[in-house]
Amino acid sequence: MRPARIVALAAVLVYAGLAAGSEIQVAQGDVYVNGYPKRDGTYVQPHHQSAPDGNPYNNYGFPGNTNPYTGKVAPGNPDTYLRTHDNGGGFGQMPKNPYSMR
Repeated sequence: MRPARIVALAAVLVYAGLAAGSEIQVAQGDVYVNGYPKRDGTYVQPHHQSAPDGNPYNNYGFPGNTNPYTGKVAPGNPDTYLRTHDNGGGFGQMPKNPYSMR
């Protein structure tokens, strides 16, 4: 396929997605975390996690988000998550969830 056709096809697919009302999300980076022992002696297995970017809404653990490595949907209440995972980062000061369909 020639490059011009590929660009045209991509434009049509993007337009079709927007016209259908679906969200187009650009994949966010993630990071690999080596396994490590916790202070209490338990061992945390190596895993992937969403890259730290200060946005709690795109974390794999944010309620309703799906972890692409496990396929599990994070349970819980978004407001509780924001309160308990703030760690002084100011999540409480953030605007409404930019990914919300509400």
